[in-house]
Amino acid sequence: MKRFQNPFVELAIQIARGSADFLKKDLVAAVSAVKDEQVRVAFQEANRKAASALTTMPHGWSGEKLPKASLDFALGEEKFRRFLAQTELVDLPPEKILRSEWRN
Repeated sequence: MKRFQNPFVELAIQIARGSADFLKKDLVAAVSAVKDEQVRVAFQEANRKAASALTTMPHGWSGEKLPKASLDFALGEEKFRRFLAQTELVDLPPEKILRSEWRN
């Protein structure tokens, strides 16, 4: 089993990379049928900036944030549990979620 330095930061890095890939490929393909040239140009510029930011952010997180990150919950464990229950309808303890997610 792979040992993670900080699963939350590593997950954020994976999400950013996946989101950048989505913006560069899937979203571009999805809006390719837009006929309005002005809208298409505005979209392409905004999409390029967003994809670029999502591509470069994980480099900083890997080099700066990941080595300094701890497994302490920023909200505190009890507030984080309530957050999961109220927003995600998840009633599992955070530790159990992490163990099941990173098992592979």
